Amino acid sequence: MQDFGKRKVRETVGDEKENDLEQLIKKLEESSALFHTVFEQAPVGIAVGHNEKWIFDPTSSLPGINSAFEKILCRSKKELADISWMDITHPDDLQADLVMFQKLKSGEIDSYSMEKRFIHPDGSDIWVRMTVVPLKLENDIFAQMAGLDGDEAPDETGIRSKDFKHICILEDITKRKIIEKELRESERSKSVLLSNLPGMSYRYSYGSGRTMEFVSEGSFRLTGYRPECLIKDRDIGYDDLILEQYRQARWDEWNKVLSRREPFRLEYEIATADGSRKWVYETGQGVYDDDGRVEALEGIVIDITGRKQRELEINRLKNHDYLTGLNNRRYFVELLSDEIMRDPVVKRAVLLIYLRHYNTVNLIYGYPYGESIVKELANELQRHVRDNILLFKISADRFCFYVRDYEESNELICLCDLIRESFNKSVYFKTIGGGIGIYEIERGVIDPEVILKCAAIAASNQNNTLEPEYTFFSKEMEARLLRKAMIKEEIAVSTYRMSHECLSLAFQPIVSLDGAIAGFEALSRYESENLGCISPEEFIPIAEETQLIIPLGEMIIDKACAFLKEIESLGYNDIKLYINISIIQLLRDSFPADIYRIVKEKGVNPSNLCLEITESVFSSNFKAVNERLQQFRELGFSIALDDFGAGYSSLSRERELNINYLKLDKHFIDDLTSANKLTIVGDIISMAHKLGHYVIAEGVENEVQKDRLCGYSCDYMQGFLFSQPLVDTAALEFLKEWKKK
Repeated sequence: MQDFGKRKVRETVGDEKENDLEQLIKKLEESSALFHTVFEQAPVGIAVGHNEKWIFDPTSSLPGINSAFEKILCRSKKELADISWMDITHPDDLQADLVMFQKLKSGEIDSYSMEKRFIHPDGSDIWVRMTVVPLKLENDIFAQMAGLDGDEAPDETGIRSKDFKHICILEDITKRKIIEKELRESERSKSVLLSNLPGMSYRYSYGSGRTMEFVSEGSFRLTGYRPECLIKDRDIGYDDLILEQYRQARWDEWNKVLSRREPFRLEYEIATADGSRKWVYETGQGVYDDDGRVEALEGIVIDITGRKQRELEINRLKNHDYLTGLNNRRYFVELLSDEIMRDPVVKRAVLLIYLRHYNTVNLIYGYPYGESIVKELANELQRHVRDNILLFKISADRFCFYVRDYEESNELICLCDLIRESFNKSVYFKTIGGGIGIYEIERGVIDPEVILKCAAIAASNQNNTLEPEYTFFSKEMEARLLRKAMIKEEIAVSTYRMSHECLSLAFQPIVSLDGAIAGFEALSRYESENLGCISPEEFIPIAEETQLIIPLGEMIIDKACAFLKEIESLGYNDIKLYINISIIQLLRDSFPADIYRIVKEKGVNPSNLCLEITESVFSSNFKAVNERLQQFRELGFSIALDDFGAGYSSLSRERELNINYLKLDKHFIDDLTSANKLTIVGDIISMAHKLGHYVIAEGVENEVQKDRLCGYSCDYMQGFLFSQPLVDTAALEFLKEWKKK
């Protein structure tokens, strides 16, 4: 281009001096270099176009597309020259661009600007502010520069001089558009939020006027007033809606948080346009000027009436029993703690009423039935409430009277009599039964939980009767309960760990009428590190109560069979071992299979095992128990009825029992010198023999008893006369020595 330009300049200047010519050429070159530098380094995109395309020829020195134009559209100059600007214009913007472009070509307008979108190579939008102006050139000069003649001759870019040329200038506004979009979304979200608030937003001037500058539409739902009614206090000021008892407190709180530049939070009540009241929650913050002075307050006010009502109901339920409406345990504990701390010398007592069979009634008849009885009982008990006698419902099956400032314990007994009358008024109360525990609060006892515990111990330390009894708390009572709990825990731990160390067996010999050892009764012993030796009379009922008798019973049977195996290994194949069985074990579906499995594992003869049951087991279900006994007899085991005559059974029903042995209770043996008892013992033995049962007399302690039992042909005897219970090794040695006699 430069050589071509020089030649044309020389032809133009004609006869000017050569020196002047060189200077002109130098200036032209400098001007051209400057132009190209400015064109390329311009901060905006610039491109020369003709019709629908941009001009670019890498071999030409004419400006076409600058670097900024490439960067904005993310395409190279060559790519841009090969495509029409319409190809990469967003479809939604193309028509508007074409309309303006046609107006520019026709000369209707001198230029146009618009914001439009080009398509990025990855398909995303490129937002630009585009300005398009015509490019007016001397066509003949361009034709001459191209070395061509005539009006139709194309210029050096291949464009004919009569084609429409233009300059396109682009400014990248993508970031601005993204920000504008985000702002619009933010404003939309804010608008949606404000319109759906269960209250209103506001701006409050903090000057001397102190009035609302802005109130959202939610004010109508909240207050019953339109926003315009509250702005500038046109009809009423918002402060006037706040109940008087909250107004000053609200401004005190505002002033406090503003001085610390903290958020404001407060709950209070307002009066609405229709006169109703609402609880509201206000939160906001101060708006400060450059000098740190408060200009305004901005925040929201939300309707929390529903929440407040629920809170009040929850607080009521916290302190009241839902079923009876009586004050509950929580309220009682708080009241008692407060009163004891305030006046520790006042005489106080607690009467705890325990509904013994409440859960059983619920299971049998359903919860509605049980609850109806409790509600009726609550109504009856409330008749005894006085200024110094308060009634509480402290759990599902427990009421509590709190008596204060009384004179004598007899007053408490009189109250118990009234409570018993309330129980006796209805047959339904009698189905539940109960007990009354009395604890006269000792000086220095301040913990309500300890007080309730002592009363509960007294209430539970009674016979299982339907008639409500009363018991005063004592330390001995507490000690017994504590010991029971400790035994329960130890048995639970040992059975869980399958620990056999604590459990042991002692064996008491059973002697036949002819003086031979016919067997041993296995008597369980429980040795505790903390409690020492615990008798079966103490730990067996606890194990039955907790169902721990099942794993514990298996441990006993396992140890007993191991001892029997020792006896059989010594050649004594006619020695029976008697094992005590609980009713819980007996009626368990898997028990026959379980005991038979242990017998087989130990390799002992089931005919040498006799299962002892007490006659009381028949009180639950005679038929089921008797059928289970027959099942054991079919498996080869013998059955003995222990403690006969101590409770349930009678001779008239003995004939139905599936048993082999009948063990006379010790009280028949204690005084065989009595003629009456002699007759009874003789009759029982005779009757048992007629029914095919063998008789074992327990508790034989002297020769007189032995001789008289022999006189009645008693089959077997056991007692201290022969031996006390022995450990396994001592029992085996005793057997060996006895056989030698």
